[in-house]
Amino acid sequence: VRILEEVKRDGYPGEVTTVRKYVAQLKKKRKKAFLRLSFPPGDAAQVDWGHCGTLPQEGVNRRLSVFAMTLCHSRMLFAEFTFSQSLDELLRCHQNAFRYFSGVVSRVIYDNMRTVVLSRAEDRVRFHPRFLDFCAHYLVKPVLCRPGEPQEKGRVERAVGYLKGNFLAGRSFRSLAEVNERLRRWLDETANVRIHGTTRRRPVDLFQEERPLLAPLPAKPYDTRLLRPVLVTADARVRFETNTYTVPPDHVGERLVLRASPREVTVYAKDQEVARHERCSGRHQDVVDSAHVQAVLKRKARASTSVLLGRMLSLGAPAKAYVEGMVKQEIRLSLHVKRIVGLLDLYGKDEVLAALEAALAHEAYGAHYVQHLLLH
Repeated sequence: VRILEEVKRDGYPGEVTTVRKYVAQLKKKRKKAFLRLSFPPGDAAQVDWGHCGTLPQEGVNRRLSVFAMTLCHSRMLFAEFTFSQSLDELLRCHQNAFRYFSGVVSRVIYDNMRTVVLSRAEDRVRFHPRFLDFCAHYLVKPVLCRPGEPQEKGRVERAVGYLKGNFLAGRSFRSLAEVNERLRRWLDETANVRIHGTTRRRPVDLFQEERPLLAPLPAKPYDTRLLRPVLVTADARVRFETNTYTVPPDHVGERLVLRASPREVTVYAKDQEVARHERCSGRHQDVVDSAHVQAVLKRKARASTSVLLGRMLSLGAPAKAYVEGMVKQEIRLSLHVKRIVGLLDLYGKDEVLAALEAALAHEAYGAHYVQHLLLH
């Protein structure tokens, strides 16, 4: 329509239909021809994310993604659904894929995903340092597709499309755990045992040739847990995502370190673990450890006792001597101090002091003795 406006100023007498036909011809692109790449066994894998709509989780619709890794030689596929495409989830899914294949390829091919590539200028690439650390741990070389050339990882892109059309189509799921459990069965019973359209062989059979050429897994797995610094609030909680998790009240005001796996949230003070919770998949929830709540209540009780004790000691030397006597008698100080301070409100300072002095004279320690003397 805008082009029609411009050409009419130059005297064009026609209608928009003719302009649309002409523009359509100009927009036609000649399709490119691509070489079919071949990869020796154990050489490379391709990785990609797929968007898969949403999944209800504790009353909230969460965006669902699928991670996919395809071995380039055998077309053996690993996939896992997640609620995030963060770097931490990417590394965790890589680790699960390597375990599934029982080994590691020499190279992994990616597009220019932002979690992996911080910046790129032609052939100069700056990878995320934690991603490089992970690759070094598994002795795998990351390789990037050329910008605008997604066909360079066409094997995994076709695998993601196949997963969406074959596994997701017509199925519904209640939880992330359920969809991943059913996905694993589908990988073993359908995807990796079908006759592949290109190789005309089953991926699981070709994988038997490739598996011996994979590098062994390292003795110690990489710690892929999400890492976050957290501040302990006045109500002894740390915030992660939109949820709060309790910690012992001794750490109020401190900066701690939170590590999160898909199932657990663990909080550390330096290298010491101070709290562990099941990870909440909902939103705006308060996850509570009853031991932490009891510790807060005890601290409040101690604080209350300290205030009452200070009020009693302010009465003078007889009160101090009486408190010392109660300590020696090993009676429950918090209970008796509370009751004696309550007697102050009923009888006044002078009467309570006189009762304390009389009780001291008889070495009778306890709020019930003081109350008995006041009644007399």
